[in-house]
Amino acid sequence: MKLINFFSNILIILLISTNQSFSNPLDKLFDKKWSLGGLPCNFKDGAYNRYSPEIAGGSDFFSNGKFNNSDQLQWFRYSALDKNTIKYERRIYADNNRLMVQMLGSPTALVGKTITKITFINDTKIKLETTVHRLNLKLSNTKKLSKLIAKKSESTSTLCDKKE
Repeated sequence: MKLINFFSNILIILLISTNQSFSNPLDKLFDKKWSLGGLPCNFKDGAYNRYSPEIAGGSDFFSNGKFNNSDQLQWFRYSALDKNTIKYERRIYADNNRLMVQMLGSPTALVGKTITKITFINDTKIKLETTVHRLNLKLSNTKKLSKLIAKKSESTSTLCDKKE
């Protein structure tokens, strides 16, 4: 399943690259280390994000020098909106989380999604406008889980090492 997602995302990126008349901002974003908010990239042995179609979910992050990512089933897509803007969508499903599968009744149930607009301020700094949709785990009167609730945030990130 992950291999199919990988190839379909490569196809999406190739279509974006060949169908747009502007320079592709994905080339500036992918396979580089980007700071986590205002933290220095070497904070406590490493604190940074990476974006890549080769990573499960399209991105991962390191904190305290350790890789952190979900092993749940994920889907993602990058869309170049213009020469400086990218839309990054990521969905996480209940699969590989036994409690969520039991609560939601299916391994393919959506447990969260993130939509991030990434805008290049310059070649070494990006602005992130993120909306996180997650399950409201409070039970309603009918004892069913509520719909997804959204929370918006904004931050900036800088390229960790211009040589990378």
